[in-house]
Amino acid sequence: MKKVLTTSIMVFLFFSAQSQVWFEVGGKAMYGMKGFYNDNIFNDRGHQYQFGSGLAYGGVLCINIADKNGFNIEGLLAKNEQKFEYIANNDKITNDLNWKTLDLYLLYRHYSNSAFIELGPKYSKLNSISQSYGDPITLDGEYNDSYFSAVFGFGGLITGSEFFTLKSGIRFEYALGDFVSEKGKAGGFPAYYANYDKYTATHPFSAGVYLSLNFAIGAVAKAECGRRRFVFGSGY
Repeated sequence: MKKVLTTSIMVFLFFSAQSQVWFEVGGKAMYGMKGFYNDNIFNDRGHQYQFGSGLAYGGVLCINIADKNGFNIEGLLAKNEQKFEYIANNDKITNDLNWKTLDLYLLYRHYSNSAFIELGPKYSKLNSISQSYGDPITLDGEYNDSYFSAVFGFGGLITGSEFFTLKSGIRFEYALGDFVSEKGKAGGFPAYYANYDKYTATHPFSAGVYLSLNFAIGAVAKAECGRRRFVFGSGY
């Protein structure tokens, strides 16, 4: 993560050295398919996947550099769910995992007219988690408190003015590390009741559609004297 931050700062300084930099703040809501991928469970005929859905919402700071480049810093509260049914003795038992996270994003954006693509890392901090397998399961450290994900998305401008912009997009996220902790691995989570020949990692993922309403707060631009200064508002 330190390398990503260092690289992002260097890219920001490079692009902003001779360009106008302007800032927006706003709110964002995202809804879509949520869940996790586990190779053992996915390929087990005894399990039937039922991908969940969830809502994420929060705030965003947009740092726009000239017309082509920018960075998004976002903080979203997200709800995640993964269900699958396990067939045992001709009975179907539902394994249901629910977890809530604080998701922090640092995304680079490249704009082309009114469209953009975005990519970067996401850090997820676990706020709460619950699991049931027919009945509720008592969890005590079987899942990691945080994980990193790779993010890719694209979208465009719906409408806007010098005061605000309304943007929409589609975003894909996939966790790079294992959601299950060392204790959880020893216990066979997330499907502790099934016996597999080898352990496979659990990777949370998300695919969602979002809306973002942003308001211009100011810009760093050259004044008449040639020096760069911050100008509040949208009149820049």
